[in-house]
Amino acid sequence: MKNLIISLLLFPIFIFPQQTAKLVKIIDANIFMFSDSSIVKLHGLYIPSIEDEDLMTRELAKKIIKDEEINFLNNTFKIEFMDNDKTEANLFKEYLASYVNIAEWLLVNGYAYLKKENKYLSELFPYQKQAMNNKRGLWTIQEKMLDIEVPKVKKEISLMPLLSVSIAFGVLAYDNFSTSSDLQKQIDNFKSFSNRIDVSGLESMANRRFIVGLSSLVAALITAFLSFNTIEITPDANNVNLRINY
Repeated sequence: MKNLIISLLLFPIFIFPQQTAKLVKIIDANIFMFSDSSIVKLHGLYIPSIEDEDLMTRELAKKIIKDEEINFLNNTFKIEFMDNDKTEANLFKEYLASYVNIAEWLLVNGYAYLKKENKYLSELFPYQKQAMNNKRGLWTIQEKMLDIEVPKVKKEISLMPLLSVSIAFGVLAYDNFSTSSDLQKQIDNFKSFSNRIDVSGLESMANRRFIVGLSSLVAALITAFLSFNTIEITPDANNVNLRINY
């Protein structure tokens, strides 16, 4: 129990092995100065700048800076540097005894969009999609959307659980083939005893069993083949694309 408590206390250290510092100045919407004199920009995000040529983007940058000053200024952050020069980082604000990536706040408000190299692309994409659907921030500047490449977050799901379905179909196929064979033996015995015995009912039952067995065998083969593949899920702006990888 003691080891578990120590591990939990050390857990944030392993997640954020870098420094902790207070945010003392916001130079631009994506340029932050900390109490240790470090100046960093957020990793893997595009955020409008007050230096942008487009007027609407500059105005949005000014709004972002005001909101950042309200929400982040003079707060302490965990800084996860992403380059050797320590100029690009992920920033985590302390919130209810835990740390939250401030990229979530920026994305959900439409103040930023993700770049492909973002370390937390999969985790952050739902926040961006929420802003896209609600047309917040950047996503209201339609003429700018043509320049934004929305990253496609791919997720693969294994179809291996279908193997158990394939086995079930295989057992069903065997049972029906076996029953059909037994019925055929009975038909042959009746016919050898007398040609006058009506075996049409047994023949119909044997044929049905054979057809069910054949169908089950085909299903078993198909599901067995699919079970060794994966489904790739790729969310776009307004839909989800599914693809089976063979």
